[in-house]
Amino acid sequence: MASWSFDGDLVDRSGRGNDAFAKPPSFTAGHRGQGLRCGQGSIVVPDSPPLRVAPGLGLECWVKLHALGTSWQPVLIKDGEYQLRIDPPHEGGQFSFFLHRDGWEPRVRSGITAQVGVWYHLHAGWDGREIWIDVDGRRTSRPRSGEPVVGAEPLELGQFEGILDEVRIENPGARFSGAAQWRFDGDLRDASEHGHHLTGDGAAFVPVPGGQAFNSASAKVQTRSQPELQLAPGLRIDCAVYFEQVPTEIRTIAIKDGEYQLRLNSLQDGGGFGFFVNLDGWEPRVSSRERVVPGRWYRLTARWDGMALTLDVNGQRTRVTRSGIPKAASHPFVINSFGGWLDNPLLSTSSARLWRRQVGRRE
Repeated sequence: MASWSFDGDLVDRSGRGNDAFAKPPSFTAGHRGQGLRCGQGSIVVPDSPPLRVAPGLGLECWVKLHALGTSWQPVLIKDGEYQLRIDPPHEGGQFSFFLHRDGWEPRVRSGITAQVGVWYHLHAGWDGREIWIDVDGRRTSRPRSGEPVVGAEPLELGQFEGILDEVRIENPGARFSGAAQWRFDGDLRDASEHGHHLTGDGAAFVPVPGGQAFNSASAKVQTRSQPELQLAPGLRIDCAVYFEQVPTEIRTIAIKDGEYQLRLNSLQDGGGFGFFVNLDGWEPRVSSRERVVPGRWYRLTARWDGMALTLDVNGQRTRVTRSGIPKAASHPFVINSFGGWLDNPLLSTSSARLWRRQVGRRE
């Protein structure tokens, strides 16, 4: 599902686009080739369905510590879902794995106490019945069943002093639960099987790691309005965007007119990305802080939870308060000819039908 070798970059070698982001990343001699130097700042992988907890989740990595902290030190953590960590000294200083379900405990703890300067090979996971951890081939497990908590937080890497290498996540039970997913592997089909196929004359695709992306310069594409595509609390848009040349004027990337839109702001307006929902007007929006530059992929997650707008761009989050009652419109969902490439957009509005039924009953 995801794999990072850290040989001079933070690219997901699986080709699924789960690249990590850090400012700036630092590399050093790893267990094999180069590894990621940790403890110098935040290292994040934006949330995506393959990273969310599900039965069959498995984590693997190599770790070497440069120092033993006085508190707990996460190796890998997706807050509110799972974490692989080094326990604090007063708890024994072992490696532990946690699955969040009505709280973090009970954990499963290895019998090996972490030492400075030693490479450790870590495996951990959850099969739906037990959580387990394996350190250098020595495995321990304990019962942990029930419904896990699935969230939208990023995966954070390497919150310890040392080196992280050869990280791999397997998650065969992960499922996409949103309204639509367009992979653009040579066609405009909705891979979610919900039938929201896009249409548009002349649509063309470009090769990218892991498959193809939609070249928006070739066509404007759209799908007709459906209740599950309409604005409601829980709206979320995920996608990756790339520009060979960055326009200086406003470019709308995706829009359901009268309800929500994701766009590139004008250079005069900062040149970042902007996300809007229409609640008796489009403003205030939420915008990313950094100017978009050519030749770089941007991972975007835009959300509205009914109380606030958030926009995550390559792991950097901005937020504005935004509440109100949305009004459904019959306009199609459109991906515009914005001048860049678009890869693997996912649209989630899973609460739309339920929310509208609840509002209808109150009225």
